[in-house]
Amino acid sequence: VLASGGFDFFTALAASRAGFQAHHGNRLLFDDQGRALGLVGDPILDKNTKREILQAETAKLGITTSDSLTIGDGANDLP
Repeated sequence: VLASGGFDFFTALAASRAGFQAHHGNRLLFDDQGRALGLVGDPILDKNTKREILQAETAKLGITTSDSLTIGDGANDLP
């Protein structure tokens, strides 16, 4: 499972190419003409949301977070 603070259209592409089964990213909002509004839809993926995703995904698999491998590249990945 890929969980990123980046945008979901990038996480979808990266997840597909790298073989992830699921992905989570922030959702950029667009107007009716398809123009980016410069706004991000809720929920915003932050350090707490990433932790919640990890806990939910491991629960689905019937394992604990100690049974998982996580990789982060920034301070918001520490939790």
